[in-house]
Amino acid sequence: MPKFKLLCAPVVAIAVLAASGLADVKMESPGTPRRARQDEMQLKDPPSGLWSKVSDWSDGKGVTPEQMSGKPVLVMTWSGWYRAGDSAARIAQSAADKYAGQGLVVVGVHNARGFDQAKANAERLGIKFPYANDPKGEFRDALLLDQDPDFVVIDRAGHLRYVDIETGSVDEAVREVVTETQEQAQNKPQEVAAAAAKAKADALRTRNVTGLAPGQTVSVEFELPEKEAYEKVKWPYRVKGEGKYEFDKFSDKLIHEPPSIHIPEEESNYKPFFPQTKGKLTVLYFVDPKRRSTLNILPTMNNLQELYKRDAAMVCVTAKFGIEAFGINAEDAAKLVERNGPLVSEILRTRNMNHPIMENLNGLTAEKLKNLEIYGTSWEDAAVCLILSTDGTVRWIGHPAEGQFKTQMDELIRVDPGVQARRKAEDAKLGKK
Repeated sequence: MPKFKLLCAPVVAIAVLAASGLADVKMESPGTPRRARQDEMQLKDPPSGLWSKVSDWSDGKGVTPEQMSGKPVLVMTWSGWYRAGDSAARIAQSAADKYAGQGLVVVGVHNARGFDQAKANAERLGIKFPYANDPKGEFRDALLLDQDPDFVVIDRAGHLRYVDIETGSVDEAVREVVTETQEQAQNKPQEVAAAAAKAKADALRTRNVTGLAPGQTVSVEFELPEKEAYEKVKWPYRVKGEGKYEFDKFSDKLIHEPPSIHIPEEESNYKPFFPQTKGKLTVLYFVDPKRRSTLNILPTMNNLQELYKRDAAMVCVTAKFGIEAFGINAEDAAKLVERNGPLVSEILRTRNMNHPIMENLNGLTAEKLKNLEIYGTSWEDAAVCLILSTDGTVRWIGHPAEGQFKTQMDELIRVDPGVQARRKAEDAKLGKK
């Protein structure tokens, strides 16, 4: 019975989320006690006196609860001095512009630290919506928000629909609440409760439990955009100065033109399954199975694959990152497979991998990566990570534990034309607007 229970739990959760419209909206910190408390807050009224905890509105007036009544609301908490907030601010302003005609109210709540510079930061970022100060941090505490930037969505019924959303899911969350009526929002708690009861009953029935393979989503037919679509995108590059492309800690030869990577297309190169990368970001990260320190990243990558399973494919490459990992010939690739074979088997047996391992590097080729200045740095003992857009171009190099990793992922998901093409096809198949 324990095995059956383990299978049932995700089935119930998926059914409830799908019925409530929450299935594709990613939330921060899944599986934590804080997340569980935030989940309990959703579909209920905000904590009493929430808006009395902020002050010093940028427009001198602010937004009252009465002015928000019957309207969808997007709340962004941010710290102007923390660059990760720049992306969040752009997303919030984009939502304000996009959904203004549908009544969306967007408000910002700045950290007390650095609030004296909030006006300058808002002007720099092009923020037009009103924002306030959280002088004692009580607004954040009331919603159990842990680290800026954070997003909260309130529906037309005045209920907390989403608390602490992943940045990349903001538009989807907002689209949901702006397209429903106040009556639909009022009925949402009952709808979710009914879905939960039905899902629980279904899960308790004796039946053959089947599901999607790890990382798999709904299968759709679509075409990737042409090269021109990628050239028009304002990519969220790591920047140094204005208009420059740079990978931190790497050669200046990479500043102006990002490299591209081709990964092997043969299914036999991967264990335990072939990565589905079309229309998804590809995240390559490099571990040397004989260097135990690099294997410490595996649980993190499992969690990230679960978090980004709709829009990204994590691929573990069993080789030390560097020149020898690219353009490797068949003979050397075979030697590497032989050397790593038992270690890869052990990883698959003990690490509960939800994404594939690239065991055979034959066919892994890259352009303009030969000048990377990496050896002799702290990166040597770390799992180096590359994020590829859907056209195979490297958009970020770093370590997955860096704070910028998720920010970059969210931004790339938002702007990548291949991701958007796949999402559009999926939504059409699922009957979503």
